[in-house]
Amino acid sequence: MSSLIFYVDNKQVLVATDTLVVDASTTKPIRFSSKSLYIPHLRMIVASTGVASFADHWATAVNHNFLADDIDDLVSITEEQMFNLFMQFKSLNQIDRDYTVTIYHFGFSKKSNEMKAYAHRSTNDFVVEPVEYGLGLKPICEFPKNTDDLVGKC
Repeated sequence: MSSLIFYVDNKQVLVATDTLVVDASTTKPIRFSSKSLYIPHLRMIVASTGVASFADHWATAVNHNFLADDIDDLVSITEEQMFNLFMQFKSLNQIDRDYTVTIYHFGFSKKSNEMKAYAHRSTNDFVVEPVEYGLGLKPICEFPKNTDDLVGKC
């Protein structure tokens, strides 16, 4: 199970992920992997949950294969390109069709001069889904009503 926590507003993005990769069938830890990658020339972060290492393949494709100037340019070509790359990735790695991945793009828009965020889910054929400003958690969890309950538990 991947963990992703992010905060997005019009001026900033904060992203935190875990690094643990588990075997989906046994849920036992098998290795570590970076689940968020920064692409400096696009002023953008690619983060993922789900199938380990697909985000690396996507970020490499973004970095080397696409003519994009910012997150707005990239989002216009993402759906088809990401879908095709995921199908190739699953075939090459013999990944069960039930395995899923969600790729998040967090980045600066030159057109609107603000931060934007998008989610692309394999369960939805990587259709672009704008992410609203605010706090995002995956998996979704409830916070205690009394923050004093958190003392000593972090």
